Amino acid sequence: MKVFEIIERTTGLEKVVPAKVKPIIEPFPKKPETPAQPTTDDNGTQISPTRNGGVKLGDGRGTFIWDKNGQPSMYISPAIGGLKQVHNIKNKTFVVNYSNQGFDIKATYDQQGNKISDDSDSTSFSLGGASAKQEGNTISISYNFGPFSMETKLDASKASPKQIQNAKAMAQEAGRGSAKSTEDLVKMADLIGGEVIFKNNGKVISQEEGIKLARELFSDV
Repeated sequence: MKVFEIIERTTGLEKVVPAKVKPIIEPFPKKPETPAQPTTDDNGTQISPTRNGGVKLGDGRGTFIWDKNGQPSMYISPAIGGLKQVHNIKNKTFVVNYSNQGFDIKATYDQQGNKISDDSDSTSFSLGGASAKQEGNTISISYNFGPFSMETKLDASKASPKQIQNAKAMAQEAGRGSAKSTEDLVKMADLIGGEVIFKNNGKVISQEEGIKLARELFSDV
């Protein structure tokens, strides 16, 4: 896969998340007694205690969760078109997790189904031998090839959106076995004040040693 193809995928993420969706929620049934152990009846209804002292009921309508005080806390819809809605009853919002070609985005909606926010700036992927995750302004990129590994941390506030896209694309190419993309990623990190850590057999090595080892391992240079 070419770098420009990967960039095209990342820039298309916003198209995955709709601005408005139809809320899927069922009325809460009567709260069941909290069992000591998870149980399943003849109709397939599952009832189990939660970690915080509440109770969870799951059937064909979805999953209903009550808190330790017996109040409705959360509703999880059945998967519709591969997507589930997770409703926070107390906050009156719900979350939908969208996936697109290895990327995941979490979007939050109000009770009417209007998008409040999404994590398009907090995407992650795991493709080839590389993985990347962005939380706020911190982008963490890593890949492993046997005993050889590289971890990169970038500050998105110091980079343009194009540089961020390029860094993620370089990580994917590097994770597939590209010495050139490994070098390019190091240069990108240096350019925007990022940090790159190479390791071999668990021992930290210098950037120069890391790039040299990548050249020996990969055949694209």
